[in-house]
Amino acid sequence: MDRRLPEREASAPRIIENSHLIEEALEAYSLGRLSCEEDVAVLEEHLLLCSWCQTRLEKIDAFTTATKSAAQAVLDRPSSGQPRGYLPAAIAAGAVGLLLIPAALERYSNPADLELVAVRNENRTQAPAGRKLHLKTDLTGLPAGTVSWELVSASGEKLEEGALRDGHIELEGLPSGQFWIRLKQGESVVREFSLSVR
Repeated sequence: MDRRLPEREASAPRIIENSHLIEEALEAYSLGRLSCEEDVAVLEEHLLLCSWCQTRLEKIDAFTTATKSAAQAVLDRPSSGQPRGYLPAAIAAGAVGLLLIPAALERYSNPADLELVAVRNENRTQAPAGRKLHLKTDLTGLPAGTVSWELVSASGEKLEEGALRDGHIELEGLPSGQFWIRLKQGESVVREFSLSVR
């Protein structure tokens, strides 16, 4: 399928934000509506290296395929004398969307609570893939002051960052892989934790 469309205007938004592809770019790519060849090249190069964005694209592709299949099944159903139109396809697409709501609610309403252990301890904190994570960090012995955190991939790429609040970090579902949580005061790394996601 050709996923390329005409050149985008100079004022159009970039497709990468905070080291990852934005949702709109992945959706446009999945639907074959990405705005220009340059964006397609950047997106495909990023997908070669980023398992997180690969997983996100797979989910979008699966949803798109399920929606199209459900709509086609409704359109292929024998007609009872009623004219065919967009309403049956819309109803089928809505039904598929409703099937996905319980999974989404479970993912966001039941975070996995985990306590991070410093890397020197050799114990690795293991987390479930795809679930929201509520991480508690050990701040014992750290000097007083503002502490920030960053999530780093096994290759050293910074994926997310934020301010530490009461020693807690909340992350959306991560794909399987090895990650590191670094606590920083200013530019100095004061503590590092291993996070294995399976």
